[in-house]
Amino acid sequence: MASHIDEVFSVDRLRRNWQRGGTGTEIREEKAPDKSATREPTAVYEELRRLIEQRFPGNLNRAMDLMLDQLREYLVKRFPPEGETDEAPEEEKALLDAAIEKTLDRIEDLFEALELADGGPK
Repeated sequence: MASHIDEVFSVDRLRRNWQRGGTGTEIREEKAPDKSATREPTAVYEELRRLIEQRFPGNLNRAMDLMLDQLREYLVKRFPPEGETDEAPEEEKALLDAAIEKTLDRIEDLFEALELADGGPK
């Protein structure tokens, strides 16, 4: 065991890795995300809803339906369509972000419960 640890933390091995990787003082330029690759949140929502309805055809209970509607409402408020210029204050955006995350967590919990009731993942 000690020889394996000595091998992993070998000074010579670490030095070779450091020399190959540079000095660490280089400034890496971060690329902005490709806007063409991002999807509108409402489009992602529609896909989520479609997948849930596909997984549980005719079994979408009222609770799941209400949570999905609530999620859509939060998404439209947080990410208004491009034509609308009403920019929400940062504080409101933070609250909406938290509400979206909480609603997604609740949807995930209910999804798992429905999956277990249906006999497990498929």
